[in-house]
Amino acid sequence: MAVTVLAIFPLAISSFGLSEQATWVVSSSTLAVYYAVSAPRYLRGARQASRDGELRLPEIAILLGLALFAVAQIPNALGLGFHRSPAPYIAFLLLALVLAAASFARLVAIPEDAIEQDSE
Repeated sequence: MAVTVLAIFPLAISSFGLSEQATWVVSSSTLAVYYAVSAPRYLRGARQASRDGELRLPEIAILLGLALFAVAQIPNALGLGFHRSPAPYIAFLLLALVLAAASFARLVAIPEDAIEQDSE
């Protein structure tokens, strides 16, 4: 849901008359904040979902991905290297969709009997 909102966010704020550069500064900043807030929340949820409280490789990869996404939006927001363009925003938004799909696939791949054992 959040990725959908973030996907239409630049269009929504540009309709208020912001310049193209200002649109990507605001959008990239918002995306960086979203990823920075999501990482600790995901970490807490992953630890609670784990049987022994240890993080496994998929959780670590997702957590590192969230951190990378947050850090990568900062240069675009500041105009360092990307010149405040839509490319980094769109690229990391697509990567967020891939990350969400991988998380969903991992959730679906959990055997049903493992879920039943956890609920008992």
